[in-house]
Amino acid sequence: VQKAIVEKLENAFAHIDEAVRHLKSVQTNIPHLKSSLLHCTFSGKLTESQNSSHKVQTLKSVVGVEGETLPFEPPHPLIKTEIPQGWEVKTLGEVFKVIGGGTPSTANPNFWSGNIAWITSANIENENFTIIPKKFINQNAIQASATNLVPKNTIIVVTRVGLGKVGITDVETCFSQDSQALLPLIDLNVKFMAFQIKNKAQNFIISSRGTTINGITKDTLKKVALKIPPIATQNQIVQILESKFAHLEKLAQFVNESLENLQKLKSSLLNQAFKGELIC
Repeated sequence: VQKAIVEKLENAFAHIDEAVRHLKSVQTNIPHLKSSLLHCTFSGKLTESQNSSHKVQTLKSVVGVEGETLPFEPPHPLIKTEIPQGWEVKTLGEVFKVIGGGTPSTANPNFWSGNIAWITSANIENENFTIIPKKFINQNAIQASATNLVPKNTIIVVTRVGLGKVGITDVETCFSQDSQALLPLIDLNVKFMAFQIKNKAQNFIISSRGTTINGITKDTLKKVALKIPPIATQNQIVQILESKFAHLEKLAQFVNESLENLQKLKSSLLNQAFKGELIC
């Protein structure tokens, strides 16, 4: 009976371990798929041009929709790569007004009794640009400190602690000195630009500020080169990225739940074995 139980457990556990191995492989590849999507987007492989209009095209290996490659223009001096026809290259400082934040004095408790959202990098959920304020200040705190109040749909880029995090405000917000706010100077899809800046953030030039904390300076941030397609293309790209990222999030959730269930199945099999229920 002991031998029969061991044989059944070993056989079941072998199948479970094989399933776990495949699920963990998928789990590891999900971030790479997201990075590939962003790379394809900003290398121009996610869009196509037809009859002077701009349509969404996805890379077959990543998204699964066929399409033709958009014609490319010669390498641009700012980015040293080809760009799709109809796209422009501008520095971040040309398309955004960049303003810094500040922290009201914590010695004055009256500053922290208002209803104006104030955020740090810890309040930015980097995966989906969501900002969840946990502290609130009043108008006096804004006036007495170096912080700035920015409107809804402003991009916040963390430039020191939490370097590279990117968020989009959903209410009027103040923010700490570890971040910079980007206010559009031209017609832009804010989320498209946030995707691109997040993609660029991995390659930010880290420069010392004379402290123990490294970060990217405001001047360096303003020199970052951005690719600017027509606004219609920006809107379409955001739509397809959001759709594909939502599918990948569902896949990640399925993988996590499956791994938990397989672990529970192992425990259940052991429980059955020592209750005598595994062998009839």
